Amino acid sequence: MFTILDVIDCNSDSHYMQRPMLQLCSTLCSQVPYETLNRKFRNAQKTIDREVSHVKSAADQLTRVLNDDPQSDSVSELLSNMVEKLKVLKRKVCCNIQLISTCPLHHCVRLTL
Repeated sequence: MFTILDVIDCNSDSHYMQRPMLQLCSTLCSQVPYETLNRKFRNAQKTIDREVSHVKSAADQLTRVLNDDPQSDSVSELLSNMVEKLKVLKRKVCCNIQLISTCPLHHCVRLTL
């Protein structure tokens, strides 16, 4: 990987200058760190929203059963389902926080649970 100083120091040799300049341009023009962080954040938000909707539907199902005819077997099964959905949500939240933390500019975003 070449730095800007490497490109500036080799002004005399045009053939040497061409390759580092192309690498430099492709590196600088590919994506700025903010765009990468923003994309990762949006993907994480979509994933978390999807998992929250799964937890919410499990909670609604449990509420319906409790209001209609609570039987111990069905309530136990629904509670197990709810716990499983919450575990998946927790895992995905932690995974997404780690993913965003590895991105440049992560120190500009405050992540709290």
